[in-house]
Amino acid sequence: MLATTTRPTIQDCISLCGEKLQALIDSGQKTESELAELGKTLDMSFEEFIKFQELKSVAVGQQLTLEDAQFIFQSLGKSPDTFNGSNLETKIVFTQVFHKLLESQISSM
Repeated sequence: MLATTTRPTIQDCISLCGEKLQALIDSGQKTESELAELGKTLDMSFEEFIKFQELKSVAVGQQLTLEDAQFIFQSLGKSPDTFNGSNLETKIVFTQVFHKLLESQISSM
């Protein structure tokens, strides 16, 4: 029988990232204000928002599951303001996903 591996969902990644951020605070390696500043640097422009939505839609069934794509769509909301108001762990994971999708698009050119 073949073993199947289950890829973590975007939500799993966000939860894990949140735990790691909390561990940084608990250990004294980072303060909440330092992490808040990091969150501001991850804010998305309108152009980035549109590009992320576009790349996410193209990646369904290839790099993203339908469930992950739907979660991203719902979490991004109707404007960058929704994303920009998200918690840091969501911003980190979504920024990584966006980076991977951009990287994939560039490499396919």
